[in-house]
Amino acid sequence: MKAVILAGGAGTRLQPLTTELPKPMVSLFGKPVLEHILLLLRKNGVEEAAITLHYLPEAVTGYFGDGRQWGMNLQYFYEDEPLGTAGGVKACKSFLGDEDFIVISGDCVCDFDLVDCARLHRERRAEATLLLHRVAEPLEYGLVRTDEEGRVTAFVEKPGWGQVFTDQVNTGVYLLAPSALDLVPDGQSFDFSKELFPELLRQKRPLYGQVPRGYWRDMGECNTYLQTVVDALDGKVALDLGLPQQAEGIWSGVPLDPSVEVTTPCWIGRDVQLGAWSKIGDHTVLEQGATVGRESVLRRTVVMGASVGTESQLEGAILCPNAKVGDGCSLYPGAVVGAEAMVGDHSVLRPQVRIWPGLQVKAGSRLTASLVSGPGPGGITFGDDGVIRGIIGGDLGPELLMDLGSALAESGQVAVGWSGGAGAEALALAAAAGVTASGAWVIDHDGISPAAAAWMAEYYGLPGSLFLEQREDQLDLYCFGAQGQCFSREKQRKLESNLLRRSLRRPPAERMGGRREMSSINESYLAAAVQAAGPAGAHTVTAAVADGTCGQELLVSGLEWIGCQVERRWINGCPGFAAKKGGMELRIRTEEGKELSREEVLLLTCQALLESGEMRLLLPPEAPLAVDQLAKAYGGQVERMNQGIWTGRQRCLNDALFGACLILRQMQRTGETVTQMAQRLPGCQVQKRVVPLHSSRGAVMGALAKRFPDARRMENGLRVEMEHGSIWVSPTGDQEALRVAAEGAQIEIARELCDFITDQAREWDSL
Repeated sequence: MKAVILAGGAGTRLQPLTTELPKPMVSLFGKPVLEHILLLLRKNGVEEAAITLHYLPEAVTGYFGDGRQWGMNLQYFYEDEPLGTAGGVKACKSFLGDEDFIVISGDCVCDFDLVDCARLHRERRAEATLLLHRVAEPLEYGLVRTDEEGRVTAFVEKPGWGQVFTDQVNTGVYLLAPSALDLVPDGQSFDFSKELFPELLRQKRPLYGQVPRGYWRDMGECNTYLQTVVDALDGKVALDLGLPQQAEGIWSGVPLDPSVEVTTPCWIGRDVQLGAWSKIGDHTVLEQGATVGRESVLRRTVVMGASVGTESQLEGAILCPNAKVGDGCSLYPGAVVGAEAMVGDHSVLRPQVRIWPGLQVKAGSRLTASLVSGPGPGGITFGDDGVIRGIIGGDLGPELLMDLGSALAESGQVAVGWSGGAGAEALALAAAAGVTASGAWVIDHDGISPAAAAWMAEYYGLPGSLFLEQREDQLDLYCFGAQGQCFSREKQRKLESNLLRRSLRRPPAERMGGRREMSSINESYLAAAVQAAGPAGAHTVTAAVADGTCGQELLVSGLEWIGCQVERRWINGCPGFAAKKGGMELRIRTEEGKELSREEVLLLTCQALLESGEMRLLLPPEAPLAVDQLAKAYGGQVERMNQGIWTGRQRCLNDALFGACLILRQMQRTGETVTQMAQRLPGCQVQKRVVPLHSSRGAVMGALAKRFPDARRMENGLRVEMEHGSIWVSPTGDQEALRVAAEGAQIEIARELCDFITDQAREWDSL
């Protein structure tokens, strides 16, 4: 069997290790990662391999040549423009012939039994077999669901936690029949996981997945690189470490000075110099030519032919070839020093600080941020609610906001607004500078809440909108699309990736963008909410609004516009309204002071919509089934969407001002109180719980999906409908746990359902 090794990637997430080196050539125990792949293939009987190249190809060809030294026949295929995973393999078709073949990434580490995998592939007569691996944190991978026979049933590419129904991830190792490539166009970019495999699944061709025994890890980031080193020294992966064991857990190519304290396991290469009284801690790798000074302490650290001065302490660090760390330095976990870079004496690199190749850190420096030349690390992550959160002057500074503005500039024009303080204003200016520096136009506006900015994006059809909301030193960043919705998960991933790779436009001076101003946004937003609420009624209504945030001030103005008397404090006998989460969530208190649940507020809003003639409600998948019952009573219907888009009158479902105006208008027309309106709602009691897990979220979600085959699989969770209610289950984004929300007409039913699904999850978790 022949193989195709995909080795064209630049490895931007692994920078600065890969700033001047392709990812497959990063050293692992003194050998390029790609060499470990060749040894694996040769061990499994593969003697011929094609290697696809794009980024710095000479580094690969110059090292491996024709492959004879490794008992291989290597042929190289160059891509002037990236062809994608499947497109790159299709370009090798002349090499492959008419037999089944293996595809493997040149930057992964694994020890799969490929002979056994190929046997099962042939027995099944599969057109494509995907080798899968179980991963506890699968967000950076493509998920693959299979049935009991191993047939692939679904793909989810780089999911959010709500989409995790299995812990089986695509390793990028495939067994393919030549016919599978017939669907790949010649000379065009085409991807296995995003295009070819979904098409094979759609055509119901024999597409299988198998989970072989053994180890696999994508060495995509510095932290995963270090974890691979730890796993190899712990014996979790069968790698050729290339050195004799001088003692249990000590691989060394040099004799050890009796004064040097060595903690196992560790790997010490040839020509390594260790100073007297130095301490080489566990899981440390010192590659050929490394130097460690007197009394220095290293733990869980990789030194690639670099030097460490005297009395320095390094933990969880990586030093690239010819890097130098001076005397008395401290490097914390995640610190990386690029090739030829130098850290001056008595300097401190705090966690995750990276120094780009060739740069110098002055003696006595205390670095809390990376020192970058050229492409550098990004720094944003969207939360589960689609909001970026951080600390002003900490993880969210002007440089990052400028890069964010540049990344958003793809759309041609970007609205930028802010509220809350001078920090938000300064960073909004930085984002605007990034937009214009990338050749796009900034629309400065005076909207004072994220909800107003979202409405503006919809009303004016703006392709991109950014709003910065400050609360003390905390900053929330909202990114909206053309219909005023938060970015989809796919768009969030793309933005995160562009910032990480700094794939940003920098046009010449004559093609720079500019700025326009748009005023009176708040007044227009208020007018739109009042108009959407419909005509006024004859009854006088008084409402209370407390708290002085920007969103609350807009809410007060909106209620006054529709003719309500507004109290600025909570009082008995008066319904209370509040705008939360940037003005996108409505909270309501009844006249008796009872705060309605989120589900009850949603039902109340939907009831007001239905009574005002709106018969088709657009709701997120996790919305309670009681809404369906409510809609049916009015002759309406509910449509659930994975990516919520609330426009026009239905903006009230995701906008506190629109929702409050609609409900209070209905009260003006009918004379009812909030209490009376709530009494007409169908019973909807929800019991919520977070269920901690010992195993992975993906594995338990996959087990629940198989246990309840009729359950609805949505983008952000699983809905199980029972006889007396329903259960919503989704993985949490920040811990090994599941969120459970059980719904029933009475609280006792909701509790029973919550207990039931919790027991089911714990049963699978204990297996």
